[in-house]
Amino acid sequence: MAPWPPLRALLYAAPCLVLFGAGARIAGLALVGVVGLLELSRAPLLLRLLLSYGLGALLSAHALLAVGRQSPDETAAPLPPAESVNTLSIILPCANESFVRETVLSIWDTTPAEELVEIIIVDDESVPPVAEHLERSGGFLGKHRVRVLRNPKGVGLISSKRMGADAAKGDAVVFLDCHVKPMANWTAPLLEHLRANSRRVVMPEILGLDVDTWQEMPIGTMEGGKKMCLSWSADMFWCNLLPGPEVPILSGGLLAMTRSWWRESGGYDPSMRFWGGENLDQSLRTWLCGGEIVWANGSQVAHMYRDPSKPKTTLRYHLPEEHILRNRLRAATAWMGPWLQKVQGFPEFSNIDVGSMDYFDELKQRLKCGSFVDYIHRFEKLFFNAGMLPETVFHLMKDASGLCLTLDLHSGKVYLSDCIEGYEGQRWHYSNAFSREDLECCSGLKIWNANFCLAWYGSHLLTQDCALLGSQFQEFSIQEDGLILAPHLEDKQPDYCLLGAGSLRDVAFLSGRDNSFARLELSEGTLRLVSASGCLVIKGQQLFWGDCSRSVRLEIVADSAGRKQLGTGGMCLDAGQGNTPMLYSCHEPELRMHNQEFLGDHGTALCWAQAPPEEPMCLGEVEEGPSGLELAPCGFSDSQALFARAHGDGTVLVHQDACLLPDLQRQLPGGTFPLVFGPCSMAWQEGHEQLKLLAPDHHQALCLAAEGGFSGSAATAVAAPCDRGSLLQRFELVKLTDERVAVRRMSYWIESGKKRYPGLCLDRAAPKRQMVEAVPCREAMGAWSTLWEEVPLERQLYNVLHPPDHPESAPERVPK
Repeated sequence: MAPWPPLRALLYAAPCLVLFGAGARIAGLALVGVVGLLELSRAPLLLRLLLSYGLGALLSAHALLAVGRQSPDETAAPLPPAESVNTLSIILPCANESFVRETVLSIWDTTPAEELVEIIIVDDESVPPVAEHLERSGGFLGKHRVRVLRNPKGVGLISSKRMGADAAKGDAVVFLDCHVKPMANWTAPLLEHLRANSRRVVMPEILGLDVDTWQEMPIGTMEGGKKMCLSWSADMFWCNLLPGPEVPILSGGLLAMTRSWWRESGGYDPSMRFWGGENLDQSLRTWLCGGEIVWANGSQVAHMYRDPSKPKTTLRYHLPEEHILRNRLRAATAWMGPWLQKVQGFPEFSNIDVGSMDYFDELKQRLKCGSFVDYIHRFEKLFFNAGMLPETVFHLMKDASGLCLTLDLHSGKVYLSDCIEGYEGQRWHYSNAFSREDLECCSGLKIWNANFCLAWYGSHLLTQDCALLGSQFQEFSIQEDGLILAPHLEDKQPDYCLLGAGSLRDVAFLSGRDNSFARLELSEGTLRLVSASGCLVIKGQQLFWGDCSRSVRLEIVADSAGRKQLGTGGMCLDAGQGNTPMLYSCHEPELRMHNQEFLGDHGTALCWAQAPPEEPMCLGEVEEGPSGLELAPCGFSDSQALFARAHGDGTVLVHQDACLLPDLQRQLPGGTFPLVFGPCSMAWQEGHEQLKLLAPDHHQALCLAAEGGFSGSAATAVAAPCDRGSLLQRFELVKLTDERVAVRRMSYWIESGKKRYPGLCLDRAAPKRQMVEAVPCREAMGAWSTLWEEVPLERQLYNVLHPPDHPESAPERVPK
């Protein structure tokens, strides 16, 4: 018979009593009381909460269970109006900005004189100094009420903003960037909101700004606008369609607040460095400590966005990524409570010391701030109705085939491939509301911990950024009979369902491997391209080798001196700058766009005309077997296992009495070499997250590397000149048994974690992989089933504070 719940809890709390002494005894008793109210399965998580976050997290849980949910706005006294908010101090943090003068003039022209106290420019070590630059015409600063504060040594955006706001004299503080153009009447809605509530932070609507014309541009809902929302990786995304005026997360640099609230709420965290994360902190502290954030209808500010094609918009100061990540993690540590565990699970936050949190402890005590669960409930439409707290995550297997719906996070393509428990590209969950008018979850399928949702526009299956508030192109549902229903795009369209489309292989540009080139077949003016494993087939704009019964015939759109432009259905074969062959809109032949010029005739290979003759780039498929070792998701199968044996100062990797080594007689473009199995004459050495080849007879050090780039699939492994800074050379040996190992290219992330790529393992056999397409449901034989369902961490944490049988629990949400 199971022990009485409080007794079970005592068993969990006992280690705390031993390890932490008298101070933990109270916490242990609290744990006994709380767990007595909960299921046994939640007790280990409660113990983790106690060890990680102390008694406060448990007492919060106990209070919520005992008295129900209370948000700060429900218990705090009404806030007095701030009718005296009439004047503005506008803060412009500037570091080597090109448009300071234009920004100041735009503010001056659109701000009523009786409202504008000052424009405070905080010059963060600009060269030349901003004051010197603006005063070249004489009297500019005084005429436009500009006050310049200069940092002789750069301190970054956050400290500059804090310096400016602390020096402000106006009733309200307005933060703007140094590359904006406010629209007419932009201040009136801001002041109206601030007068209604002195603890209110207000955002204008953000438009685009064309710096060539200095005119505003409309901006898409995913690129700018009114409001942003919080992601579990302590980042933000645009969510303009979220109903209501409330703003979950500030976008960053454009906002207004009363000077009294700036001071009362503590300004900016003095321990945050340079740039990034201060908007997360300011947003969460405002919502949890008695304030609110809204957008002001009618207030618009045009903002310049960085455009790589326009050098004048280039960032002219350094953004240390380590500080951006530290700031974000610091904000999460301050305000997300137990959900900090979720944030810390993302690889970009490993080994970061956030420093002392005394500043936040004092602030929370002084302002009597709420907990993160209050924030979740305030924005329930986002967290529950949009699927950010999924009940389960799962794999989707087709027809008991052992093949699962897989997103290749390297190439962005959707496949059926071998089911691998826990693989990042196979963990799906229900997501997305049906629409902003019908905020009911869930209408789509999303990859867990990544912002990718299934989408279908009537041709091929793909993934795109999730439309959390609904999109007809992302509406997928699993039916009772196991079919996955695709979006219904037209009124009279029959139902379409997902089906495996047969084995497909990637089309690639190859050089020097004639046996892998595809051959052209010319018939009646059209061309068919045939490879060793099939024919050229097209899914959307992507090219594959597949079943010849589905092959595409290319028409010769233009032919000039043997340089052919080939197309089908109004789209043309395109070289993609020699990186990724694809279909693209046909260029006019007279423009001679080199990406669409190819060489080839009947019986020959089809090659890109712009490649040098000594290194031809022709369409083909990567070879299977020892000369084309693939990198595949790590399932640690037999085809990924090698024997590891010591050899001098290194290790030889053996398969069937042959060792892994580069074929130094076949150099590929970029100075790389294919891998083969041959005589055990060379060994590999681990070090600095690399596998380095010990080959004293070779003139240049070689390391194991993934072939490809950040946007490609990096599907093969080669030996390449060692580059310690290359993310594509980060390999390690994973011990499987005493003798056997797998060779894994380590996971990595770029852009502060906005893009993450899971680890891949060297595989001697080409992994099973099928394309997925939508077909009329009557043709979709077989069913899909879920594997390895589990409750994700974010939902576990919520269930501890709001058990499923508690009246304050979120309602059950069953996908339609």
